[in-house]
Amino acid sequence: MKVVIITCNKHAWVITLFLYFYGENWTNNPYKTEIVTESKHIDGIVFYSRDSSWATSIIKYIKQSKEEKFLLILEDYLIRQVVDTKKVRIAEELCTGDIGYVRLSNFPSKYSKRHTLNVNIKGFREYPLNRRFAMTTQIGIYQRDFLFDILRAGETAWQTERNGSERLSKLTHKWKGFWPESCIIDYHWGGLLRKGDLRPAVLKWIKLELSEDNPKYKILQDRIKRQKEKRC
Repeated sequence: MKVVIITCNKHAWVITLFLYFYGENWTNNPYKTEIVTESKHIDGIVFYSRDSSWATSIIKYIKQSKEEKFLLILEDYLIRQVVDTKKVRIAEELCTGDIGYVRLSNFPSKYSKRHTLNVNIKGFREYPLNRRFAMTTQIGIYQRDFLFDILRAGETAWQTERNGSERLSKLTHKWKGFWPESCIIDYHWGGLLRKGDLRPAVLKWIKLELSEDNPKYKILQDRIKRQKEKRC
């Protein structure tokens, strides 16, 4: 399994921030990490899809990869707590056979009470694939064949959630999805960005975490300035 960070030209600047908190909070990470993006240069191990479509970029990446499982993370999901590698490995082992994906972030209790099913596996519950948000772009581990069944070229991340959930509702005979009862990888819900703008709560957290002389802080200040200028 590899960890795959997904970004695009427009949001490539977030990668520096993401990797800072990723490295700080997952110091014993045993998995190789790759970045998938369009074409803008990013330092590190990067796959350039040369395509602006979120789903197409992932499809191109997994077609050329030899891995059978992928831990997918969007670039603005900044990790805020130390990752328990043991729990990630447990989730990785669960993601096999007809378990197409195992989500690594927890979920509102209302979904647990109303929708999830007990599977007698400590720490995990099944989320029926004929329910809302069955396909998720939240952090999770996905099997290669599951992704091929769900992804469609040309779709955005949000279209993949909506349309992918509809496709999954017709594949309940083939796949299952597991969600954890408690968070395995904890990050700011909803990410740093909303429609391209910085979320105030996440912005406040970053400022508390970074000193003003930190180069990452200066990157953030630049984006704040640009956002203000755009609104003028």
